[in-house]
Amino acid sequence: MSDFELELNSLSFDLDLENEELRDFYRIWESKRDGRNLPSRSQLDPIELKRHLGWLLLIDVEREPVRFRFRLVGTNITTVSGRDVTGKYFDEVYGDGPSEIKKFYETAFEAAKPCHVAGRFPVAGRDFYRFEALLVPLADNGSDVDKIMTRSVFHNA
Repeated sequence: MSDFELELNSLSFDLDLENEELRDFYRIWESKRDGRNLPSRSQLDPIELKRHLGWLLLIDVEREPVRFRFRLVGTNITTVSGRDVTGKYFDEVYGDGPSEIKKFYETAFEAAKPCHVAGRFPVAGRDFYRFEALLVPLADNGSDVDKIMTRSVFHNA
């Protein structure tokens, strides 16, 4: 169980994004929809995502019960957070208690559409970072979310 507590200031489906990195990431995701509701993970080319790779999370979504597993954690996120949770389940890392982080994964999963989050991220031994992230759902069949990809941006407090 973790004592890590993120402070969530906003969660929105309004994608009028101010941050250029998040806008670029959204454009790439949107371009892969190919008339489908949601793109699949295989449609996202790591070469196109190159400038974002260190800031990405790829989360597997399991159903019945809904459970999230960190498939990939970008190296920049690992550096900022001071830990690598690749391959671990959300509940293994953060416990079973209520969590702001789980809330935004659940929101992206249930809505099956991109969402923007912003808040404060605690860093061990340092001040908080302000952060924002864009969560985009992915689906191999175009409709049933099986992964969530997140592009994060951190700002000094």
